[in-house]
Amino acid sequence: PLQLPSSIISALSLRYPQLRLPIADGMSGSERYKAAVLRGIIPDADPEGFGSALDSFREVRTALGTVGVWCLENRTDFVRVVQALAYRCEPREIPKAVGAQYIGGLANWEKIRAHKTRYLAGGGRDWGQEFRRFTADKANYTDSLILLSSGFYSDIPPEELSMSAEEWKSRSMTVRGYHELTHFLYRRAYPGDVDVIRDEVLADCMGLMAAFGHYSPALAERFLGIRASELLPEARLRHYVPADALAEGIRRARFWINTFAALLADLSGQWKFFDCPCNESRPSVYI
Repeated sequence: PLQLPSSIISALSLRYPQLRLPIADGMSGSERYKAAVLRGIIPDADPEGFGSALDSFREVRTALGTVGVWCLENRTDFVRVVQALAYRCEPREIPKAVGAQYIGGLANWEKIRAHKTRYLAGGGRDWGQEFRRFTADKANYTDSLILLSSGFYSDIPPEELSMSAEEWKSRSMTVRGYHELTHFLYRRAYPGDVDVIRDEVLADCMGLMAAFGHYSPALAERFLGIRASELLPEARLRHYVPADALAEGIRRARFWINTFAALLADLSGQWKFFDCPCNESRPSVYI
């Protein structure tokens, strides 16, 4: 795990200063927001009133790059951090069925400050010019970040799966971790190949396999909010498909679920999963 001060949010707010700003309408266009995000000016107020001792953060190294994984124990904290980092401090509604968020291209001002220190220590004299050169390549200073909440996956109650709340909560975190890592890896490997429904089914497939050791098409459908021939009111699938195309969305989701089920049957156990990135006692290296 990455060594951070006792308050993870306080530490990460040095990287991402917008975490110290309030969530409010119009905040994204304010001078305070621009100063924090575009100039790295850290607001005076330390982020207080949120964060838990059960939160964790680690950097996961993969063959396709490093991604930060931040697990937030409290739902309200997860929502606030998503609003701050993904929605520019605007009070965007985060549906209950959404328990994870991937954010790419996030400016890390600690990387910029560290480079400035090295540059000046090495005798550099024109930081303005060096800043423009350094930030011209986003790989120099931006992060990829996965945010995970600790609630039940897709807001499915544990009774529906005949599990205890503790067991389902633990498995939910595993599903979320692998779901979002799958998105990260696939986007890195195939940046131009985007199919929202396929990608969600694939990510759920990896999460299911990691959490349960097998792939259940019925549970894969339930994760998307498909039950029998109906789409539940809070279904995740509704967030990926326009209202007038839901029937086609269900058909395509089932097509990909059946496709992956058949593929896994052909592989017959020829896969290997690494440990969940939110388990502090396990390795944080993923290939």
